[in-house]
Amino acid sequence: MHAGIEALRPQPEATAPLDSGQLVIDKLYISATSNAAERFGCAFPRQPRPDSAGIAAQLQKSKRLSSLSRKVLRHLLTHHDVGQFDYSVFCSRFGELASIEENNRCNVAREELSPSNFSYSVQNALAGQLSILLGSRRPSSSISAGTFVVRNALMDAQAFLFDQPEARRVLAVFYDGDIPPRFHAEFAGWPHDYVVSCGLRRALPGEAGAFTPAQQFSSPTAAAQISALLELAGPAANQVIHEWE
Repeated sequence: MHAGIEALRPQPEATAPLDSGQLVIDKLYISATSNAAERFGCAFPRQPRPDSAGIAAQLQKSKRLSSLSRKVLRHLLTHHDVGQFDYSVFCSRFGELASIEENNRCNVAREELSPSNFSYSVQNALAGQLSILLGSRRPSSSISAGTFVVRNALMDAQAFLFDQPEARRVLAVFYDGDIPPRFHAEFAGWPHDYVVSCGLRRALPGEAGAFTPAQQFSSPTAAAQISALLELAGPAANQVIHEWE
């Protein structure tokens, strides 16, 4: 674990029954621009990004990283011991849209595709890069979420935890980078340049902070869903905002 604030929910000794269907957030971090943070209603103090010379060296192992992937991976390696999670789910609205746009332009112009741009453009590129970087074979999913970025990822995490009784914790990652200028007007109300990551586990009956994704993340805007996530996380979870690089 790298330098930062550590504030975990107490881990219950008992095992949660598999039919409760609810989750609890035990750790949460945010990296975002000021604009995105304001959209989420963040009232947490902005802190400088921890020294990450070691992380920069790790990222150098992966030469083919898009700018967005590099930012998200830096965030995850700074704040989480990723190997402790049984499963990871990555969810975004736009994914690597800039790379997809460039691929489309090359196809129309009958130009050769860039191997790097092509490798970035697939939805699971980020999850794949993380598994390669860590040498991990643990399962992961990548979701193109539409408008329900948070809800869809949490429902995927919920399904995994209650389908795999031996699993204990899931890492959920919500992110979006900048989008090509021609989409700015259409998606002016949509937050971008952010990553939110949280650890999830099964809730015990009656446990404070327990929630059901389908019931509590029904708003069709990412900003409202992430605001609800922050409220559920509560003061026991880590809520640290670092400047988006």
